[in-house]
Amino acid sequence: MTANTFNLIYTLILAVTLGVTGGFLFYQARLILYQIRSTHDWNRRKATHDVLTEIILGSFVGIRRTLEKKIDPYDKSQDYEKKAQELTTDDIQLLGDLLNYLEQMCLAIKHGIIDDDIAFDCASGLLVAYWRWAKPYIDSERVYSPRMWIEIQDRAGIWAEREAKDISSRLVKPGKPAL
Repeated sequence: MTANTFNLIYTLILAVTLGVTGGFLFYQARLILYQIRSTHDWNRRKATHDVLTEIILGSFVGIRRTLEKKIDPYDKSQDYEKKAQELTTDDIQLLGDLLNYLEQMCLAIKHGIIDDDIAFDCASGLLVAYWRWAKPYIDSERVYSPRMWIEIQDRAGIWAEREAKDISSRLVKPGKPAL
């Protein structure tokens, strides 16, 4: 075997080894990236679950129950202006607490910590109703801070539009469903 043949074989083996090693490393990097993305998605869904569980079962429910003894945010004929005289200072504090909680949820959605689709399915009616009902109160409080509860405003607008589109697509059509 000549030196040129040996060098050629050596170079070929080295190239194949480097190619296989590079391919293996590339494959491993893709697997790591996939795992990171999967973990991020899982963590986001877990955070969504935790927040929505708090809304459904936690202290948020107590705040809502107390407030909803005096108000009905789903009744479009009433809002804060019409019910303000009946609310105590404690009721107004509870309303602020409720809005702060919803603001935190909306902020987490904005930054991808909470999954928007899951939160929409669970809390869109609540958020849109409280936004509409409390808007006069929010406007009066924005004298002190113009960005107060701004995330609720943005998310309620997005979700109200989405609800209008979503509701029409979910209406049951007469007759047998298509198979």
